[in-house]
Amino acid sequence: MSEVRRVAGNIIALVTGKGIRLLVSLVLGVLLARYLGDLHYGNWTVARSLCALLTILTGLGMSKIAIRECSSRPDEAGRYLNTILVLRLIFSLASILVALLLVYGLGYRAEIAYLVFVALGIYILSSLGEVFVIQFRSHEKMGYEAVVNISKDIFLMLLVLLAIYLQWGVLRIAFLYLGATVFYLVISWIMVAKKFSSPRLSLDPPLARHLVLAGIPIGLAVFFNSFHDVTRIIVEKTIGASAAGNYSVAALPYMALESTVVISLMGAIFPLLSRLHLSDRLGLIGLYRRMSRYLFMLSLLVALYCLFLGDELILILYGKDYLNAIPVLKILGLGVVLMFQNYLLFNAMVACGKEKIFALVLGLGALINGLGVILFTGILSRLDQTIVIGGSASGVGIRLIPVTGGPIALIMAQIFILVVLSIILRREYKRGIIFSRFYGPVVAAVLTGGLIRWEGVISIPIGAILISSAVVYGLLLVVLRSFDRTDLDIFKTLISANQK
Repeated sequence: MSEVRRVAGNIIALVTGKGIRLLVSLVLGVLLARYLGDLHYGNWTVARSLCALLTILTGLGMSKIAIRECSSRPDEAGRYLNTILVLRLIFSLASILVALLLVYGLGYRAEIAYLVFVALGIYILSSLGEVFVIQFRSHEKMGYEAVVNISKDIFLMLLVLLAIYLQWGVLRIAFLYLGATVFYLVISWIMVAKKFSSPRLSLDPPLARHLVLAGIPIGLAVFFNSFHDVTRIIVEKTIGASAAGNYSVAALPYMALESTVVISLMGAIFPLLSRLHLSDRLGLIGLYRRMSRYLFMLSLLVALYCLFLGDELILILYGKDYLNAIPVLKILGLGVVLMFQNYLLFNAMVACGKEKIFALVLGLGALINGLGVILFTGILSRLDQTIVIGGSASGVGIRLIPVTGGPIALIMAQIFILVVLSIILRREYKRGIIFSRFYGPVVAAVLTGGLIRWEGVISIPIGAILISSAVVYGLLLVVLRSFDRTDLDIFKTLISANQK
């Protein structure tokens, strides 16, 4: 029970911190999208996507390896942290050279070129700051991580609000992001020095070699899994920055939710998964299936919101300039069901030490995604008439316009990854780790979808629809016995951990 309470406390800490970050990121995304317009906002998101891909390769998967290995011996976390800091500094220099080649090789215009270099500084500093998570998660003290992230995001929001008030352009706003990231790096360093041990730039050559070799597969897997970033870059080059802006605003709610709930949940529980893989595989399988069920239930509700309320959400949040984001949001909503399950499988692959095959599978998935984006955007761009799936474009109807080629390709890639990783993990554990009792949640989702549709027809305010549908969905899950006694005990533990 102490293990459950510790994990519950860490989940609460990370979800609380990520919840505040979700609010901040949504507010910033909405404000900047409306303030900058689809063209400049598209340039900003494309620049960030390009740099995000570059800095993944500077970090590789070394932090994940360190957390996995230090989960059973947290006293070693300081040595791992110091070595990874040095390695990331070295790799960051290489990423700057690669950025120069890409900017001029891809022929980016002046605004995007400047934004790329500022964004690269943001992501390099952020990558260095994220190294300190090793101490927080190895000691399972996620509350410190939450405090650091919340402080940084609130500081950033204040800076952006000031920039909008002063009517600054996108480049000045990018420099404000850079300043907030410097603040994040400094307070992370101070927090680790105060609570654990003072970080030092100290390289342990044997450990460095081990981390690089072990981390390369994870780094490649994360790089290949950056579907949204790759899609934004391809969309900008094929159909323009405005289309990339529309894709970005549609992907923002999903990415914020993923960061808040899914990544927080897996980040809090990953040390436990690594330990159980070595000590209690039967218990680990039960834990995986339970988490798979929770993620499936949540993803169905998200899919309902995107399908039935996509029009209203985009118009309320971003305005009429982003009408082409509506079908993107609806298709991404369908993909959420797959993506949530895959994130669980990603962590399962790392926990059982299958980084190399994991990287290979995601590499093939990335190839399917990239080629799919090019293929589907090209086909949809050449159509004389817009295809609408599901009747009219209102309600659950989806317009197939060129930018929707991105989420269509994403769903194809996610299906491939889900099937292949499920087979690999079934062979590893001699049974499936994805839960198979879909009946209750699916019935609850269908009935809730009918309720949302009816409430929309009689013009109930969207806020009331969001709340009432969530309540009804939860009650239906209970009535259909989608929860067992163990689930109730877990929920009680989470509530008691939150109260403390």
